[in-house]
Amino acid sequence: MNLDLSCFEIIGPVMIGPSSSHTAGACRIANWARLINANKTPVFVRFTLYGSFSKTTSGHGTDRALLAGMLGFDVDDIRIRQAFSEAASAHMKYEYVYDKETVVEHPNTVKVDMYDARNNVMSVTGQSLGGGRARICEINGIKVDFSGRLNTIVIEQEDKAGVLAYIARCLSQENVNIAFLNLFREQKGARAYTFVETDSLIPEAALAKLRELHEIKRVLVLRNEDVEEQAKVREQSEQQENFVEEDYLFSTGEELLQKCSAASINISEFMMRREIALSHLSRQQIYNKMLYAWQTMQNAVNIALTKPERSMGKLIGGEAKEVNDYLAQHPTTVGGIEINKAVAYALATLEHNACMGKIVAAPTAGASGVLPAALMVMREFHQKSEHDLVYSLFTAGAVGFLINLRSSLAGATGGCQAEVGSAAAMAAAAVCELAAASNAAALQAATIALMNALGLVCDPVGGLVEVPCQVRNAMGVANALTAATMAISGLKMLVPFDEMVEVQKKVGDSMPAALRETAEGGTAQAPSALNNCAAKACGGCAFA
Repeated sequence: MNLDLSCFEIIGPVMIGPSSSHTAGACRIANWARLINANKTPVFVRFTLYGSFSKTTSGHGTDRALLAGMLGFDVDDIRIRQAFSEAASAHMKYEYVYDKETVVEHPNTVKVDMYDARNNVMSVTGQSLGGGRARICEINGIKVDFSGRLNTIVIEQEDKAGVLAYIARCLSQENVNIAFLNLFREQKGARAYTFVETDSLIPEAALAKLRELHEIKRVLVLRNEDVEEQAKVREQSEQQENFVEEDYLFSTGEELLQKCSAASINISEFMMRREIALSHLSRQQIYNKMLYAWQTMQNAVNIALTKPERSMGKLIGGEAKEVNDYLAQHPTTVGGIEINKAVAYALATLEHNACMGKIVAAPTAGASGVLPAALMVMREFHQKSEHDLVYSLFTAGAVGFLINLRSSLAGATGGCQAEVGSAAAMAAAAVCELAAASNAAALQAATIALMNALGLVCDPVGGLVEVPCQVRNAMGVANALTAATMAISGLKMLVPFDEMVEVQKKVGDSMPAALRETAEGGTAQAPSALNNCAAKACGGCAFA
């Protein structure tokens, strides 16, 4: 279990829509593949897509994202929209192979074969884990395990005695602190890859020494900008607060509540201290990073409300403004103005996401409308300050962290209950803290929200993050606000939060594959949905 997962891996990444797993995750895999290929643009690249990746490629922008990553674009680069034309400008040829038969370990899997001018090939296989997180699981047929969470040195070598000792010595002499070192090989004495993950800067002198050994064939560095920033802070002794990492690790909601109670702090402050301990950044730096996420969330809503546009698949566009305009004329309409405004804001985020706009996966792109909508009504109707709103995102992150740890945040593995259901739980907890409720009430609210969304399927029409995703986000924020109200009122659920997370996982595991993001069941297979999608030429060609 990744007990040291950063809060920004739950509230994030800031990315181009429409899908954190199928767009951001795919872009990240291809970007890493390019780096493993010595950061070279191949002459020709073949993407072989498996599982859910093979069934919803264009609708989720996966084809564009893979190309963008292969061109070196980051997940928040607006040029992802124009990936096809960018690839043409780079004279890079490509093809997509859709393998819907091979059984793979993870439903979001892609193999990237990169060919140079001499037809030499470098093969990299990756898995998108949800929320923009990914891992590389194979290089040239050798099983590996790389997640990009730390600075990583990838060493291609001959599997001979003394090579690992030489690697460790070279790094030690340059004061490089090794966090993890793993050797992966075909067989004894054959080709091997050593992955060295470090939590410090990697000096060029250390890399030069590594390249001097004959048995070492290639040395690549996959840099993590956050890790490099953390290392610089440590070197400059800028950190003013010191917290012990072990004091801020937790694996259950009950443990979180106990640690918060012992320190007499709320969940957001606990998570801030945890982030300081994990990252060694200053409180202000961490706050500023979350502030950027909050500003990005608000910007996505405002764009859709003021300048609506049709989505990538042409199935949605303008609904948020329509609802918002109606509420301006009919503020006392059924449902109450707060929930109805939240509905408009949630619709807006999903519209911007579906137009390949910049959003924040919270915890995923497909559920990115719930949390910002809930916080925006707390600002608008309860005069919450920007400082309080930013801190509440850390509370939301704690709930998402626990769900990710013991269940899933990905529609491909857990259905929409894992995405919108989890987002509603996160938002409900954040609202409770903003309402000055107890930490226990925040987790009660999260429990109620999860219970209300239990069994919710992921059935995107045409494989697009549009229908029913947009209205599911509207439902999700209504669920969050209702759950928060009940918890603040003192309601306590028979089933505690930790048990409800386990229940969510069991339900997700028992859900048929057709109801987990494949577009092969549910709303996606309704005759009207199929006919309408075909008539509007779904397939992600709006930005070609």
